[in-house]
Formats: sequence, C-alpha cells, structure tokens
Amino acid sequence: VLTLQRAKLRLASATPESTEFHDAAKALRLELSSREADGRGDVRIALREVARFLGDKTSTRTELRVAKDGSWFDVNGERHDLRSREVLSKMVLALTEARLSSDAGLAAADLIAATWPGELMTGASATSRLHSTVRRLRKMGLSELLLHEHGEYRLSQGSAVAWAD
Repeated sequence: VLTLQRAKLRLASATPESTEFHDAAKALRLELSSREADGRGDVRIALREVARFLGDKTSTRTELRVAKDGSWFDVNGERHDLRSREVLSKMVLALTEARLSSDAGLAAADLIAATWPGELMTGASATSRLHSTVRRLRKMGLSELLLHEHGEYRLSQGSAVAWAD
C-alpha cells in the first residue's frame, strides 16, 4: 500500500505532459497488475484509488456474465468453470441474484446460508469458510467486483452484471 501511495504522490507532483509522469504512470500500472490478485482489503482499496487517479477506464467497467445454472462465470471475456466447485457456484449465484434483483448486498449470515444451506457449523467455522471462498473468487477474477462494504457482500454497482443466455 505504501509503495502505491508513494507512486501516486510522485504522479501528483509531476506535470501530466512530462516524461516523469509517463514513466511513473507506467511503473505504477506494472505495480497494479502485479498486485491485482492480492486479497487484502487495504491493497484492493489502494489499487482502486490509484486506478481512479490514473483515470484507467479499463479497470472501472468490468463485465460479469453468469450461467443461470452456476456452471461458469465470465469476467471481461475470461471464463471460469465452476462445475466441480459447488460452493463457489452457489456463492456466485447468490451474489448475482442479489445484484440483479434488488441491487442490494448480502449480510454475511445470508451469504453463508445461501452458500451452505442447512449446514450446521460454528460461527467461527462459517466465517472462515466465507472468507476463504470470497478470497478464492477474488483470485479468479472478481477482485474488482466482489466488495465487502458496511458489513455486506455485494457485486460492484459500477459493473455490468448479467445472466448468460
């Protein structure tokens, strides 16, 4: 996070037309792409902030298509097969349904109930499973889309989400 913020400060102090600005922007974009899969919240927030600062249009409009049966999802043309990953499939379906039906987020308890219906587990176990599954989905390409805000999990409102035909 500190590296990203230092690079942002270097950019802010340079004039947009200067070679220093372009060199710093290029270095920062490399840093962003190498850190994209990082699941830590502070890194994701810094990445979004820096991407907005750079005015990077490609990272602000993500398209997600989800098969209605949950067998796969597609992020900006990259398909992920979920046929052998039932838990991931259930979570993607629950998040997509919430986003498309009411544009609301899901509380952790609701997302756990939708992903592991009827399973008896301790609160710590449920939380651990939830965080592990969210982290796995973020590493599969949903890092920009899958947000945890104000105690709710949601798919970003700034992205295009649709069921696949």
